[in-house]
Amino acid sequence: MDSLNIKINNETLINYKFEWVPLNEGNRNLFIWQYHQTKNLPNRATIYRHVVHCKGVGMVTLYVGEGASLNGPYKYNLVYQYNGQHGETRMNVKKYINNYIRRKKSNGWTEILNINTKGINLEDKKFRKALESTFIAVYFFQYQKLTSSLDDAPLFQNKL
Repeated sequence: MDSLNIKINNETLINYKFEWVPLNEGNRNLFIWQYHQTKNLPNRATIYRHVVHCKGVGMVTLYVGEGASLNGPYKYNLVYQYNGQHGETRMNVKKYINNYIRRKKSNGWTEILNINTKGINLEDKKFRKALESTFIAVYFFQYQKLTSSLDDAPLFQNKL
């Protein structure tokens, strides 16, 4: 279990316990665009990240995103969007990551945020977007540290 802690002037603003859980079907980790689309699941507000393996450094986060529904009855759930039906940014991220994996003969998948802190409500869009932005900043700095020594590092896909 990881934790996200932010203090300003010795005041704790954030202290969340969390883990990233790979999106999978039948013991196979998948990207969200490979996931089976269904309207039978309940809507699940989600923060997610796409990770890829980079030779020499391991798994690297390339994109952090959020949505009101992972794969539920909302018409524009994330699985639907990543399957080319809606969302230009998501299509560009998907294309970039697929090309990187093909070119580098690498692997990767999508991970879903599981927060183990009481009182967290990802249904609240403002809270979800603020937390997404926090993770974008965290993983951007981690990305810079991990890939600074790579000649052909993949590009961080969030617009900053």
